[in-house]
Amino acid sequence: TALAIDTENAEAHAGLADAAYRQCSISSAVQSMATAAALAPSYRVRLAGLYEAQGRDADAEAIYADLAAAPAEDWLAHLAVADHLYRGSQWDDAQRAYQRLLEGGAAPAGYVTSLIHAALGQIDYAQDRLFAAGGEFEQALAAFGANVDTQAALGDLALIAGDPAAALAQYEAALPQIGAYLAGMPAENAAGAAVLLHVRRSLALRQQGDEAASAAALDQALVEAEAALDLTPRSPVAQFAL
Repeated sequence: TALAIDTENAEAHAGLADAAYRQCSISSAVQSMATAAALAPSYRVRLAGLYEAQGRDADAEAIYADLAAAPAEDWLAHLAVADHLYRGSQWDDAQRAYQRLLEGGAAPAGYVTSLIHAALGQIDYAQDRLFAAGGEFEQALAAFGANVDTQAALGDLALIAGDPAAALAQYEAALPQIGAYLAGMPAENAAGAAVLLHVRRSLALRQQGDEAASAAALDQALVEAEAALDLTPRSPVAQFAL
């Protein structure tokens, strides 16, 4: 293994942390990621997230405070801070943090910019600013056409507006993009994304009055969830999907 050759291989320690997390062994994941972060400070972003998962909020906050003080060109540090504020429903602070990332110009175009616009859209959505949310989601999709979450969000807006046909079109357009959107991620993440899309399809089909197709979509969601659980039985993502 990489660690057998080089015990100071930060990437290998981070890989061990990811594997432990997929098995719901948070303490082992934290230990490995802490080692990775000591070897390569860039892994502190992921260590903070694991501290949050472990309930070590003070330790996580200490890292986020350091990240917030990073130079403006360190977009990854500032994105981590913005995401942290978002998870804590600190909408105004999160919105400002994401907006600064866009205005600063350091965040890479494409995938990362898409994620930022998507987050801004979700902040608007959470506060019932649906028109503004739609605009951000459109910008997210324009930046990266395979953003499955954003395409699904546009479908959700269509469903809220009483247009199940438009919603269904968005959900079905998102399905074949999962592979590109989650490339490099664990396979159960892709299965989880498919589950959520099929559940949404079921809701849209029910609104259209097609009960048989709606039930079939739910059956497909169950198949995807069981497949995710078979891949990694103890994975938090797989458990959530089911």
